[in-house]
Parts: sequence; C-alpha cells; structure tokens
Amino acid sequence: MYDPRGSMGLGFSGYYRSVAYFPLFYSSLLGVEHATCRLIESGADVNQQIPGYSSALHAAVKCGHYEIAQILLESGADANRWNEDYGTPLECGVAELHLSICQLLIDHGADVNAATIHGSVLLAAVARLDPSTLHGVKIVQLLLTHGANVNARMARGWDEEYTALYLASAKGFLGIVRLLLDRGADINATGGNKVGTALQAASAYGHLEIIRLLLDKGADINAPGGNWVGTALQEASRHDRVETVQLLLEQGADVNAPAGENGTALQAACAGRFVQMVQLLLTHGADVNAWTDYLLLTKHYERERPSTALQCALVDDRANIVELLIEYGADMSATNVNGRTALDLAKKWGKEESIQVLVKRGATETDAVSEPESE
Repeated sequence: MYDPRGSMGLGFSGYYRSVAYFPLFYSSLLGVEHATCRLIESGADVNQQIPGYSSALHAAVKCGHYEIAQILLESGADANRWNEDYGTPLECGVAELHLSICQLLIDHGADVNAATIHGSVLLAAVARLDPSTLHGVKIVQLLLTHGANVNARMARGWDEEYTALYLASAKGFLGIVRLLLDRGADINATGGNKVGTALQAASAYGHLEIIRLLLDKGADINAPGGNWVGTALQEASRHDRVETVQLLLEQGADVNAPAGENGTALQAACAGRFVQMVQLLLTHGADVNAWTDYLLLTKHYERERPSTALQCALVDDRANIVELLIEYGADMSATNVNGRTALDLAKKWGKEESIQVLVKRGATETDAVSEPESE
C-alpha cells in the first residue's frame, strides 16, 4: 500500500539529484496543489525533513508557490524550520525575493530575528537588493516593520562581519540607508579588520548622496579602519573616487590619518597610478614622506615592499607621479624596511623611466642591484 510518508528517489537534476525525497516534498516543489492536499489528507507529515535537506515548505517557498506554502502552513508546517542550505523558510523567501510569501510566513509566526545562514533575514534581504526590482526594498521594509534587528551582523569568514547599513551603503541604496538609520542603525559600527564602517564602504564605491547623508547623521569621518580597511578618505583614494575625496576633504577628513596595511591616502593613490588623485591630495597637505612599514597595496613585491609614497609610485613605473612627488619634497634617500632607497628599488624592479627621473634629480642608492626582481 502507498505510504505518503515514504521517500522517492526521483532523478531531478541540479540541487536535488541523487537525494531521496518524500512525495509531499515533490508536490510542493512542483506546485501541484491537488496532490499536496491529498497527501496531507492521507497523513503526510508536513514537517518531514531529511537531515541536511529541505522540508516541503522550503521547496514551496523557494519555487514561489504561494498557495502550496499557504496550505502547508495552515496544515501545521513549522514556519521556522531550519535547513542547512537555505536557513529558515523566511530566509529562503527573502533570497528569492518572494514578497507575498515572506508576508505569509510572518503572518504564520516566522521569526524575523531567527539565526540564519546570513546572520539574519534582514541581512539576507539587503544582500539581495537589486536596482531592477522593488521587491527587495519592500521586503526590507516588511522585515523592519515586524521588528527585525537593524544592527544584526553577518559573519563571512575570519574577522569579517557585515551590518545591513554597511551592505546598503556599499550597494548604493540611499532609501534603504535612510530607512535603516531611521530605525536606529549604528552609524559607526565596524565589522572587524576586513570590514569598515558604512561611510568607508560608501566612500570606496563613490556613493556621494549616501556619504552626505551619513555625514549629516553624524558618521565619524575619520574613523579608523581595520588592518585591511582604511579611513573613508583612504578608501576613496585607493579606488580613485576624486569627487568623493573632494567632498570628504571639504568636510574635514584628515588627509594624513595613520595608515593600515593599505597605506595613507597618498600612498594608496600612488600605488593605484592615480595622477589626479595624487595631485589633489598633495594640494591639500598630504605628507609626501609618510612612512609605512608593511603595505598590502603592492602585494606583487612581497619580498621587497615599498614604505613611502615615492616608492609606491615605482611599482608601476609611473615616472610622472615620481616627478610630481619630488616636486613636493619627496625624500629620495628614505629607505624601506630593508634599507633600500627609491633608486635601489627602481633598479631592483627594472623601472627604467623612474630610474631616469630619479638619477636626473640626484637620487642615490645604498647598494647595487644588477638583476630586476621578477613580478
């Protein structure tokens, strides 16, 4: 006799291949309403779930089958059932941007603050924001309206945590940033050594309106970053956001803020080959001889890292930047952590145009380097 609670080894492709699911799962996955109803009437367990895989409700939610999800919920399906691949049904609905199903799940007791794969469903919603659809924005609004924790964090590896405000700022969603701030988002929250503040994220991507909003709301313009993230000005300089740098400088950003492993704003601009940015920073008083002992900016030269802006400019043999820095007083005799001057490094790396400029300007070397270092 047919057992509605039994499993079936149907050969679905993709995610479900080689997994033996139960009949109710497949009727929910395929959106077959009459079969779903008959199975439930025959005693199928609406909360059955093979360990590590999806429940029938997860399947219905993922595929956007509103009526099936409603039938399952009204038949006692657990709206907060956890799944290793999709989290809760609500997180699954958020990931697929199924607004009406998210509302349905919340109406049936889905916890908007339940622990999820992304840290929270709010973070999942912000992560899925897409300019091509309003559903993501409406889902964020829905979650906040129902009490989602606005300051929840999403862990992504070692010492790397995101907040919804950080993600929205990085993605450039002004309306969501404003909404999160209105709901009490911590404007200066940081996320470890790899993730900075919302202002640093917006600055890195050049989202001027968001930057203005964050500053108006009290964001710390000179908040330090982690080892791998700089201040807002340093991030904007590293990504060649000229308008952003101009705005931040006008608002009081410290052009000589201490550097992390990505260097000062000027060192970042020099390593990035951004001539206009270099000129802008120098004009606003950037310290041309600031020294940093360990720069990730130039990872291709791991055995011989530069320590000054002038040495950073050598990495890509930018003679015009080298010339500009010398005009502003760059110390050609300054050495890196290994005691090498700019001319030493230029010869070691085989940067011919920069060598010509340095020699013409009277640079000296501390040791002879006969063979260029391979890149």
